Amino acid sequence: MPDYTKIRQEDMGIGSPIALERVDGGTDVDYLMAICIAETIVKNNEAGRPSMLILPVGPTGYAKRFAWIANRNDISLKNTTIINMDEYMWDENTLMEPSHPLSFKGFMDREFYGEIRPELNVPASNRIFPDPKNTRAIWDLIQKKDGGVDVCIGGIGLDGHIAFNEPPEEKITAEEFAGYPTRVLKVHYSTRVINSLPYGGNYDAMPGHCVTVGMKEILSAKKLRFFTGNSRNASIIRRILHGPVTPEVPASLMQRHPDCRLYCVGDAYKPPVI
Repeated sequence: MPDYTKIRQEDMGIGSPIALERVDGGTDVDYLMAICIAETIVKNNEAGRPSMLILPVGPTGYAKRFAWIANRNDISLKNTTIINMDEYMWDENTLMEPSHPLSFKGFMDREFYGEIRPELNVPASNRIFPDPKNTRAIWDLIQKKDGGVDVCIGGIGLDGHIAFNEPPEEKITAEEFAGYPTRVLKVHYSTRVINSLPYGGNYDAMPGHCVTVGMKEILSAKKLRFFTGNSRNASIIRRILHGPVTPEVPASLMQRHPDCRLYCVGDAYKPPVI
């Protein structure tokens, strides 16, 4: 098996079906995400078409920046549907309450919708989160829109997960993994540890379950735009771009998408130290 960590900085992305673009720093990632959202909605507004986007919470910096762009440029979001990727759950049946500081819905209400002028804002009925009691709802909603999801925007975990689609414990094919829909999952131990770092490493406070959109919904989008803002992803980015398509690296499935672009900060181009 090739050692993808040894790929030289200048060879990153060469020959990969995923388009690669270098950005200078984390702040640039935030603005690029915000601009991507704005451009998608403005283009559809001008054509008289509705917009549908799948958005993450992390990276988080895009939310207020997009709100600033929308407010400054009077971008109407009245004909826009936002599908959020995921939400924490306390157990297999209990969603985290939006008032909790870790809640993704709470974050969107504060940092995204809460910053946009009311006369421009996304209607409450078009602010969609996956529902553990009706996991088919998002797929059914996507099917009702002509053209489906315009763009899915997101970040990438250290193991290559997108949303909470983490490497499966069972042996399955890439095709089977690509068909996984919205579902309730346990959050992997490693992800809980990593997600606890901004909170003083308080692993015990991190929820053990989640509800997430699946690879099925993500890969259905017409465009995939994914972002990574730190050097910790240097190894996994090489496997995503140049390794085999495998559920062991969930984001590697993006190699099979016809319009996928990955934005990386410069440090992620450097080969890992060891």
